[in-house]
Amino acid sequence: MKSNSDHNQKYADEITLDEVISAIADIIRWIKSNILGLGLSCLITTAALLFWYTQQDEYYVAELSFMLNDDNNPQISGMAGVLSQFGIAPSGGKYNVDKLLEIAQSKRIIEATLLNEVEIGGKNKFLANHFIDIHNLDETWIDKRPHLKDFQLDMATVKKPDGQFVLKSLKNKIAGTKQNRSGALLTSDYGNTDYIMSFYMKSLSDSLSVTFVNELYKEVSDFFVAKSVERSQKVLNLIVVERDSLAELISSTALEAARLKDRSAGVVSSQNNVKSALLESKLVGYQAALQQITENLGRAEYAVKTSAPLIQPLDYPSYPLSPQKPSLLKYALVGFILGIIGYLVLTFGMKVINRV
Repeated sequence: MKSNSDHNQKYADEITLDEVISAIADIIRWIKSNILGLGLSCLITTAALLFWYTQQDEYYVAELSFMLNDDNNPQISGMAGVLSQFGIAPSGGKYNVDKLLEIAQSKRIIEATLLNEVEIGGKNKFLANHFIDIHNLDETWIDKRPHLKDFQLDMATVKKPDGQFVLKSLKNKIAGTKQNRSGALLTSDYGNTDYIMSFYMKSLSDSLSVTFVNELYKEVSDFFVAKSVERSQKVLNLIVVERDSLAELISSTALEAARLKDRSAGVVSSQNNVKSALLESKLVGYQAALQQITENLGRAEYAVKTSAPLIQPLDYPSYPLSPQKPSLLKYALVGFILGIIGYLVLTFGMKVINRV
């Protein structure tokens, strides 16, 4: 049986309540003795951060939300029905949402959006040129390419090195790169349960933000739908070509049969009768084939319609947009913390120097 002395035994690494209270008292005494230095340090760093805050631009954020409904695709809906019977949630919806949002930030889509002519501030020109003007982007390029001062894109310069440089710079500023999208003006997201997608575009102009996000949505929607029905559309186009060729063949055969009848009028000829019978037989066969192709064409048109996913906008951005800046309180708090850290580092450094 353990004695009371065992319970009262102190371990070397044990911290007692008295020691905790003593340490807190030492910290309070240190703060009292250094209150002026701490206050001055916090004042300087907070003032510096608040001044930097006042120099920051105000951004306008436009949000556009939409949904993707591909349940009309029989392959997707059929597979979803089979999997749901086994209690397995199909991942096709999330896969298509991720794919669509990745397409929205691709070079092809961003550049196509930038090359749309739109009117902002009474000026009708490429969306890329509105970005250059409003964000003064030519000022950031003149160090490396002085001749780009007051540069404007047009159809003649789009494919040239300077035009490609400007488009790439704009794409990186708007959507970032695939490896690093921090700080990009365009961001996207979707709900984890409902897969409702949203584009967020920020810029120095409310009109620019709203116009860009609307144009981007149209480009993404058209591209995604076109690629989704591409295979069915190719089949449809082949059937249309086959139908047109067969219709032309029927027309030429019918014309040849009619001419043969005209030449044989009033003349009894076994040879002409055989030729006429053969042409009539061919014509009947061609017409039957045309009827079959017409039925196939109807099926192909239906396949194109049913394979097209439905991208439906939910909420468009509307004016006025409120300007946004980082939180003033956040900057003040960060400045206060940096002031404390700076004073502690300075005090520690001075003690080290004095002991050397």
